[in-house]
Amino acid sequence: MVQMGIRKEGDLPITIFMDSDNAFTIMKKDNYAKATKWLDARYHFVRHAVRSGIVSLMLLPSEDSIADALTKPLGRERFEKMRGFMMHNEEKKH
Repeated sequence: MVQMGIRKEGDLPITIFMDSDNAFTIMKKDNYAKATKWLDARYHFVRHAVRSGIVSLMLLPSEDSIADALTKPLGRERFEKMRGFMMHNEEKKH
């Protein structure tokens, strides 16, 4: 991304927030089991980016995931909370 001019050198690492415990664990492990051999090149690309310090991973509780407001039906209270996060009206925990 630095080479493409999208980010500056000091902007690294890029933090990726994720709410999947399994994905987080797989990315942090040095080796992976036969059960995860189905993972393809995208997995290895992200894993390489993490190992290289380009990307850092942060585990985020599902209830704080703003992406849920765009991908799942939410009740009024949760919708208003997520809307507040997106509009910067509420403080995020991270």
